[in-house]
Amino acid sequence: MEERPCDRCGKPSRYVSSVGGIARACGNCRATWRRRGRPVLMEPAPSFTRDREGHMEDFLFLRPLGLSNPQMAKRLGVSERTVTRYRRAAREAAGQAA
Repeated sequence: MEERPCDRCGKPSRYVSSVGGIARACGNCRATWRRRGRPVLMEPAPSFTRDREGHMEDFLFLRPLGLSNPQMAKRLGVSERTVTRYRRAAREAAGQAA
């Protein structure tokens, strides 16, 4: 059986079915649909890339304040590990720019 992309999240899936106004839904999207009480229509899947870019921009704005990792994580609404990743990415970007 060929893999086709899910209409909601775009991930390839072998098993697709029609649920919640989505013509082809993968297993994860189908499970989400069931957990949400089988709504007639489902909203599109969230874009984590867009969220990461926004958080990174906020991180770069807050970085000069000298906040600790826990403080920064609380302000951005992410984990301390994510703040550490943002710090590393900012250092690498500064190293490439120099």
